[in-house]
Amino acid sequence: MIDSMVLASLGRLWHQLLPQAPALFAYSVGIVVAYQFRDRYPGPARLTLISMVLLLIATPVSLLLPGYLVLVATKAGWTLEQSEQVMSAMINGVFAIAYALIVASVVKGRNAMSSNRQPARE
Repeated sequence: MIDSMVLASLGRLWHQLLPQAPALFAYSVGIVVAYQFRDRYPGPARLTLISMVLLLIATPVSLLLPGYLVLVATKAGWTLEQSEQVMSAMINGVFAIAYALIVASVVKGRNAMSSNRQPARE
């Protein structure tokens, strides 16, 4: 039989993940779209795929990680403020990298598309 504490934890996790569902769905669609364009635009598709997978993983982890990190950090002698700063820097760093990859894929995609165009005739 499942312990009532485990059920309560799963319920809290569900209530934290539910508001993130639209973003998680968008990241999933981004993965599918990037995969579909991997042959036509390999560079931008690869960058987009990496960023979408990173965001898809980082979103639920960012909800689960804080409690664990605070517990570990306080056992190591850190203050709550220090552990929150480290946790925030880690999570925001992952999201920043993912968004930078999206921007890089857009720029790389524009370069790939402009090199495929024929010069305009006058």
